[in-house]
Amino acid sequence: MVGKSITQYFASGANLAMLADLLDAGLERSDQVQMAENKLQNKVFVITGSFLGITRDELKEQVRNLGGKTSSVVSKNTDYLIVGQDAGSKLQKAKQLGVTTITLEQFRDMIN
Repeated sequence: MVGKSITQYFASGANLAMLADLLDAGLERSDQVQMAENKLQNKVFVITGSFLGITRDELKEQVRNLGGKTSSVVSKNTDYLIVGQDAGSKLQKAKQLGVTTITLEQFRDMIN
């Protein structure tokens, strides 16, 4: 539970900047931190719709900070479509291509 809270705390952009400053000052990274950073490695995410409490840009930043990639277009190379309210044509395209769709809550479960 504590680890999850720490991960969520450092998932925000401002806190990542502080962590970068600590690393620049000589703080050493543990293997666990490095593994967490690569949790989404080789995964491509597309984000559609709107979300309460977080912007799409913040979501994209979280994906990238954990080693994933983001795209603005759903394709056969897309691993996950994160679906918010009022999702549009991207959701239909994902269904046609068999892309896995997840909610914001499912994404958060995935990264924690």
